[in-house]
Amino acid sequence: MAGPSMIIGAHASGLARTQAESLASDLTQPGAGFQARLEIVDGSAEGQAGLHDDHVAQHRGEIAQLHSMLRNEDIDVVIHRGFDLRGEIPQDLRIGAVLSRQNPYDVLLAPTELWLDELDETHKVGVVQMRARAQLLDYRPELEWNLVTGDAADWLQSMYKGQIDALIAPGAAIEQLGLQDQVCEIFPPELLVPAPGSGILVCLVRAIDDKNQARLKSLHDQDALVEYAAEVALVESLGGVWEQPIGALARLEGEMLHMSAVVATADGSQILRDQYVAAADDAHEAGEEFATLLLHAGASEILQTSADADPGEPAAQLPKQNSSEAGAEDEFFDFEEFANRRGDAHDTHDDDEDPES
Repeated sequence: MAGPSMIIGAHASGLARTQAESLASDLTQPGAGFQARLEIVDGSAEGQAGLHDDHVAQHRGEIAQLHSMLRNEDIDVVIHRGFDLRGEIPQDLRIGAVLSRQNPYDVLLAPTELWLDELDETHKVGVVQMRARAQLLDYRPELEWNLVTGDAADWLQSMYKGQIDALIAPGAAIEQLGLQDQVCEIFPPELLVPAPGSGILVCLVRAIDDKNQARLKSLHDQDALVEYAAEVALVESLGGVWEQPIGALARLEGEMLHMSAVVATADGSQILRDQYVAAADDAHEAGEEFATLLLHAGASEILQTSADADPGEPAAQLPKQNSSEAGAEDEFFDFEEFANRRGDAHDTHDDDEDPES
């Protein structure tokens, strides 16, 4: 006879399923007294992969659907990437746990060994987020930086088929897919400030659900919550414009928060970078203070310019996939096959270490 269960809701993407499966595995330990299982939500009807705005709309639709299922007790837990949640927690829901932070930095992948400074005008490079693309346009304006959308399968398929020569993507996503050995380069925040909430996974439960809150307690990482709270406060204090090219990273070192931020226009023509150190006892206040400094330094003017501009369509249009079935994405792209092919091409760099080490 089956025992009590915890139902975990997740997006339909292969990456989201991988994250949810990992959470279920961590929760279902001997003696736990319950089984964790998944409920996958496919929001493909809400938007279409390929255009930036459509992809954002699809994600927002999936999040709303998951929250509705949680309220209706169809599921017990929702797992979100920190960037997807964007600090927006409805009053009838609450954080059950923030999981230990994974690699928050952007990374470069390529079919053969390749470094950022080796790229030239003959290379077409795919970039997953507008925030990263704006910083790269500032760093190497002579190169073609193609904004790519869709799921991780879309990103890698575009490189696998030769549409792009290299890919710059969030490191946490690559590690979740088991492709960390295929990374050519990890970028420090001095070069690419990550997206706020990068590497953060947040579990939401119903506000009145003490049972599942207690079940998640062993997985909660308070340090990750402190870093996430500072990054959310920073972005919200800048105006809450998560869709614009804003990077924010907070790292807890002892009792201090070391923060990096960037605000840019989509084309990289205007960019503001800064760093800030504050006591970690009030992460929200630290984020607000840093935002105030950025606003005084001209961040508001840059954000207004970015809001007024039309970013246009992504330079690289990726093939759309039919994800109406939960397993369709795995049929579209085989991550394991990619890892094997890529592994044959080159060995991992010995010095691919955490930029802070």
